[in-house]
Amino acid sequence: MAAGPPPVRRRPSGVKPLLAALALLRGPGMEYEGLTNSHPRKAGKCMQQRQEQLYTIGQAAKICRIPIQTLRYYDQIGIVVPASVDEQNGYRYYGNRELLLIKIVQDLRSMEFSLEEIAEIAQAGDIGFTLERMKRKQEEAKERIRTLTARVEAMDKRIELMEVQLHLQQSFAQGEGYVEMKYFDDRHVLSERSRGPAGMEPYTKRFVELFHQAERRGLEPEGLIMTVYYDDWLEVNYTDSDTEVCIPIAANSLSSADRGEGLRVIREGWHLTGSYRGISGPEVCKRLYGSMLAWMEEQGYRPDGLVMEQYIVDLSRMIDPEEFIIELQIPIARR
Repeated sequence: MAAGPPPVRRRPSGVKPLLAALALLRGPGMEYEGLTNSHPRKAGKCMQQRQEQLYTIGQAAKICRIPIQTLRYYDQIGIVVPASVDEQNGYRYYGNRELLLIKIVQDLRSMEFSLEEIAEIAQAGDIGFTLERMKRKQEEAKERIRTLTARVEAMDKRIELMEVQLHLQQSFAQGEGYVEMKYFDDRHVLSERSRGPAGMEPYTKRFVELFHQAERRGLEPEGLIMTVYYDDWLEVNYTDSDTEVCIPIAANSLSSADRGEGLRVIREGWHLTGSYRGISGPEVCKRLYGSMLAWMEEQGYRPDGLVMEQYIVDLSRMIDPEEFIIELQIPIARR
């Protein structure tokens, strides 16, 4: 029920400029119970004829489905000022015009306009200003969509990698591996070559530095990290080895990025690959490598490049070496 006319002090609501600027923003679904006429112009005429149509703050909050505390705050900052306030008890009363204004503010808030931005629109009282701010807010929303889309795509790749890793872990027992032939396209990599201890623990610092370098240079990492061995694989000294750590780089990030030192291409071609699980030491690696050489001998192939290790593991799982799937890759050619 609408409240009867109390002894009140009328306060100017200041809604005319905001209503004039925002009238065109009202879309479907903005009607609500208690508004005698939903069209702003006709509603204004009706309100002039029925000045007694006032609602307590509780009734206004219920009609507009908004917390009473929020209405008090809107009054405090001047966004929605009550039509009148009882001079004796301070009770706030709202008319239909104020209910409409509350609904418009709610509409703008649903589009993530801040109260400060709404206040600026109200102060300007101009549809051109409102249109410009709406376009700006639309572009902000589009940018968030682009950011979220990129995030979802990155998660898709991470999920795919984890699923491959899980499948491989389930496919063979600890320390054992299998051999297959694969074709790799050109791989753009950011790399660093040096001599020192071999193994994931000493490589970790080098990989971290490469990721930092890629970020500084605007390069987008894409794919699985790897290590290239320049020593004879069967003679690798794990305390002093010539190795090159690499992180694959998305080709589309190279068009505008720095093409300086450290960028190169691992050429396309057929590779013989052998996979095993966990950091199992040089014995397992060399035994697997020997099996791969034997396969090449039987099938009429020969090694045609440097041995590489690729680590099939998500970055979030690199803390546990036993989670690693390591794939040896040897470029091959017909004899």
